[in-house]
Amino acid sequence: GGSLDSSSVAVSFFTGREVEARVDGATLHVEVDGLPEGKHTLRIDAADDSGRAAPRLVVPLWVEAEPFDWSDAIIYQIMIDRFAPSGEPRDIGLPREEALTARHGGDLPGILEVLESGYFDELGANTLWITPIYDNPDEPWPWYLGLESEAYHGYWPIDSRSVEPLIGGDEAAHALVSAAHAHGMRIILDVVPNHVHTDHPYYQENRFDWWFNGLGDCVCGSTCSWADDIDHCWFSEYLADLRWRNPIVARQIVSDTLFWLDEYDFDGLRIDAIPMMPRLATREIVHAVRQRFERGPTTVHLLGETFVNIGDY
Repeated sequence: GGSLDSSSVAVSFFTGREVEARVDGATLHVEVDGLPEGKHTLRIDAADDSGRAAPRLVVPLWVEAEPFDWSDAIIYQIMIDRFAPSGEPRDIGLPREEALTARHGGDLPGILEVLESGYFDELGANTLWITPIYDNPDEPWPWYLGLESEAYHGYWPIDSRSVEPLIGGDEAAHALVSAAHAHGMRIILDVVPNHVHTDHPYYQENRFDWWFNGLGDCVCGSTCSWADDIDHCWFSEYLADLRWRNPIVARQIVSDTLFWLDEYDFDGLRIDAIPMMPRLATREIVHAVRQRFERGPTTVHLLGETFVNIGDY
């Protein structure tokens, strides 16, 4: 609401390198020469003359020989645990029945090794899409057909802003995204805004505060119908379905989703379980992404899962 305090303006790259900027009235001029090919994300902070800070402006930019078009992207999708282990695989010697639902040991450093080898370049892939990197439970949980399953797939979040240590943790996530950008590749992250595992602090601390649709008494395809209850049933008795119609929940999950773009500089999101949430969920996410990350020439690519099946799905 006030006038810009020009002395408060701070501009830096995602890497932390500061950039000089010139303020001319309401216009900010930033000039940078000699940038190598790849992605360079600017972060701009400022306040008005009463000290009130504006939301950070994030401007992703690309230096590349040919303009990129998402409609022409060649996307290579990776289920992290099943792709490339950087160390010893975890499934050696496991009986086939156990190996089906056990962690195999693929990780982010393993993807980085494959990236640096030129494998994706040889294929012509210019975009990677990776499964969720949230921290997930270590121990196995009951699954279909009487089996137990480990969270090898990443879809059982127990922390919405922490990278799974078993796939490399925070440092490995930063290293992979940075290397992909240096190779001129975009990278899409799978996010899970529909539910959390019951071990998640959100459930442990807020399960009686209208954060969730019930307390596990309505499980999709079991005690409830996929057809009639899809927007509020739980995937399983330990995957708590978030109540998006609670504004507190909506704000928190939107903020958590933006965190991955802001903190790790991903180029797109694949949003899980779209049919299982009210339409307001995706509208809130899309609006927030556009407001925060699309104020420059670069767009954030958003994909939504719309899986359907036979029967009462």
